[in-house]
Amino acid sequence: LDLFMPVWDGWDFLSEYSKLPIENAMSNIYILTSSLSSADREKAAHYGLRDRFYSKPLDSDKLTMIFHDLGVS
Repeated sequence: LDLFMPVWDGWDFLSEYSKLPIENAMSNIYILTSSLSSADREKAAHYGLRDRFYSKPLDSDKLTMIFHDLGVS
C-alpha cells in the first residue's frame, strides 16, 4: 500500500478497509512509502502495521522478509 496515492491516499484506504467485516483483514497489508515521518509510522501502528511499514527503496532483504511472512518461497 502506497500512502501517497492520488484521489484516495493510503490512509483513506486503510480507514475504509478496516471497517470491513474481514477476519485478519490487515494480515496481508504492507505499507511501502517514500515517507520517513515518525507520525506516519505511529499512524501505521494504529492499524497494527508498525512492523509492516517500509520506506522506499525496498531492498532484497526486506522483500525476502515480506515473502517469508506471506509464506511465499
